[in-house]
Amino acid sequence: MRANSGIALARAPASAGPGGREGALPGSIGLDREGHIESVSAAAQQLLGWAHEELVGKPVIALTGVGSGEALAHATSMLRALRERRQLRLVETRFRRRDGAQATVTCTALPRTDGSGGMTLAFAPLCAA
Repeated sequence: MRANSGIALARAPASAGPGGREGALPGSIGLDREGHIESVSAAAQQLLGWAHEELVGKPVIALTGVGSGEALAHATSMLRALRERRQLRLVETRFRRRDGAQATVTCTALPRTDGSGGMTLAFAPLCAA
């Protein structure tokens, strides 16, 4: 189900990427229990142009809070899902690239099961239909 804000709650199959496509190669960003970035995959680095060490330790809102109330709402939704330990799917959201451009992505936020209280953001760029 998709809400007008672009926020939807969904349970995607474990084998599907965040866009629901089998074999999708998503980027991923690990968050600690406070919402700070603690890991950035090579695919995420390539898509967003940031090096791992440039993002680690920064709050996720530094990457998601770009330019609009909608972006802030999405970042707030991610932090709420983290606090409530639930899955969240953002059908269309934007991450800030290092060059200042915006990357429009579909993103699934998944609570970790390792006891850390953190969350993994798996995302892939949206393709024009």
